[in-house]
Amino acid sequence: MKVSDFFPTNYVPNVVTCKLWGLVGSPTELILGLAKFKKFDEQPGSRCWVFSACEYRQAMAEQTDVDPALIALVPQWPIKEVGDVDFAVFKPSLSKRCPIVVVECDGHAFHQLTPEQASNDCRRGRNLQYWRIPPLRFTGTDIVRRSDQCAQEVVDFFTERVDRNSGAQ
Repeated sequence: MKVSDFFPTNYVPNVVTCKLWGLVGSPTELILGLAKFKKFDEQPGSRCWVFSACEYRQAMAEQTDVDPALIALVPQWPIKEVGDVDFAVFKPSLSKRCPIVVVECDGHAFHQLTPEQASNDCRRGRNLQYWRIPPLRFTGTDIVRRSDQCAQEVVDFFTERVDRNSGAQ
């Protein structure tokens, strides 16, 4: 008999869940973050890793040769004149500093409820366009009802942008 026979666990998903829970701002962000991690990690030749913003900066400063398979998922990434985005998704072998895409989880209570919230979201979107960082926005309802499809949209968009950027080099 092994300990795992009494306490069956899947170590990696549990670690990712705990780490994300400590980094995200809401349950819907956790749901989408877990779904994205799973989808990215299932991609052939990819290795997804969750970083805090501080960990990511430190890891990239210390690494000169970045694993081309690495996809970095960074919750609460600060962007100049935008603020913290819910998720920044990086391909460090292409760019350590600029995310390929940002993902926003728009819960009803914090988005589009008042004119000020709608104005703030539009300003953030314009600033992301200025920095040439495309935002993908999902409602909380979409995330809860179809997190796998939302995550797949992120993976497909990310893959298309990486392929386009890799071909340009």
